[in-house]
Amino acid sequence: MKKIKSMLDEMKDRAERLSNGEAIILLDLINKKEGLVSMLELFNGRMKHIKQQMIDGIFNLDGCKNINTQLALELIALTEKEHLTKTMQIIENINHNNPTTIAKIRI
Repeated sequence: MKKIKSMLDEMKDRAERLSNGEAIILLDLINKKEGLVSMLELFNGRMKHIKQQMIDGIFNLDGCKNINTQLALELIALTEKEHLTKTMQIIENINHNNPTTIAKIRI
C-alpha cells in the first residue's frame, strides 16, 4: 500500500527550494506540531539558503501574509548571533596566533 504524504512532509522534502515566506510557514508548523528542536534541525540542516540570506541581510518577507513575523525575527537574531560568535572565534584565533594582526587592522 502506498503511503500518502501530508502537506507538511511534502514541504519538508522541498525545504531547500522554499521561498522565504514558505520556509517560515513550514518552520512555524513544525514548531507547533513537532517542537522547537525539530524546527531548528530542519532550519539548520536543510535551509542553508534562508540562513545565508539572513546573514547577508537580504531576507525579506515583503508581500507575505499570515506569516509568524515573531518567529522570523527570532530566527534572524539566532542566525546573526551564531554568525557573530563564529566570526569572533576566528578573530580570537588569528589574534592568538599573531598578536600584531589586530594592531595592523586598526591602523
